[in-house]
Amino acid sequence: MKTNTWLKMMMATAALQAGAVWAENSPWALHIGLTYRDFDDIEVKGGAFQNWGQANSPPFGVQNVTTLVGNPLDAPVILDYVSASEGSGKIDSSDKWSPIIGFSYELPPQREWLGLSLVGNFQFYRFGASSSASGAVGAPGSFTVEQYQHWWVDTDSPADNVPDFVTPGVRLLGPSLPGTTFAVRSKFDMDLYVFDLGVQARATMKRLNVTIALGPTLSIADAESSQSQYASWRAQGPGLPASSATHKTSDSDLEFLFGAYGAVGLTWDITKSLSVGVECRYDYVSDDAGTDQVTMDLSGVSGILRLAYQF
Repeated sequence: MKTNTWLKMMMATAALQAGAVWAENSPWALHIGLTYRDFDDIEVKGGAFQNWGQANSPPFGVQNVTTLVGNPLDAPVILDYVSASEGSGKIDSSDKWSPIIGFSYELPPQREWLGLSLVGNFQFYRFGASSSASGAVGAPGSFTVEQYQHWWVDTDSPADNVPDFVTPGVRLLGPSLPGTTFAVRSKFDMDLYVFDLGVQARATMKRLNVTIALGPTLSIADAESSQSQYASWRAQGPGLPASSATHKTSDSDLEFLFGAYGAVGLTWDITKSLSVGVECRYDYVSDDAGTDQVTMDLSGVSGILRLAYQF
C-alpha cells in the first residue's frame, strides 16, 4: 500500500515536470491587439434622370428642347435627361480600427537568435459612409435616342397633339433650357472580415525580436448601399409646368476577395511567455469591394499593436 502511494507520487511529479517543460517550450502563442488600416475614400457612381413616370404624355419631366436633324418640319423635341458625374465619400477614422486576433506556431528547428513560424490572423471592420453630388442638364449631342426614351411633338398638326417616337439613331442637338437641378445622395455600409495565413521569420537580440512576415489573405465583404436621386425644373411654357421627381434604388453584394500581405515588426519579451510588439503591414486586395452604386479599394497600409502569450 505504501509502495503504491510513493509510485503514484513519483508518477505525478514526473507528469508535472513534463508539463512544465512542455509549457516552457510550447511552440504555440496567442496574439491579441488593435490594428488601424488607412483605407481610401469610397467611390460613388454617378446617376442619370430620364422620363420617370412621364414617358407617354406631357409634361415630359426634366426639360431640354432641341430639334431633329434633317426633319423638314423642324419639329421641337422634348428631352428628359440630366446626369451627375462620379463622386467620392469619406470613411470615418473610427471605422478604420479593428481588433486583431492571431496565433503563431514555431517551426523546427529553432535557434535562440533565429526562428521561423507559421502565423495566422483575423480582423473585422465595419464601415458606414455617405456622399452627395449634384449634376446638370446633359450637354447637347452627348446622348442618342437608343439610350433613353424621348419624344417629339408634331407642331405641324397641333390639333392632334399626339407625341411620336424620335427616329432611333438620330443624334439630338440644341440648347439646354435653364432651371433644372439634380442631386444624388448615396449611403454605404459594409462589414469586412479579413483572414490571413503566412510565414514569419524572427531574429532575436537578447529580448528584442525583429520579424518579417508574408502570406495570402482572404477578405469577405458584405456591402449594402442606397441611392436617392432628386430632380426639379422650372416651368418651360404652356403645358410644361414646374415640377420635381425622386427616384430611389438600393443594392447589396457579398464578395470573396483574395490578396496578399507583407509585414515587418518589433517585439519585446517581457517574460519568457509574454511579449508586446508593433507591426507595419501592407495589404493588397485583388479587386474593389462594394455594390453597383458604391465601390471601395481595400488595399492599404496598417499599423498593429498587440500582446502575445506563449503557452
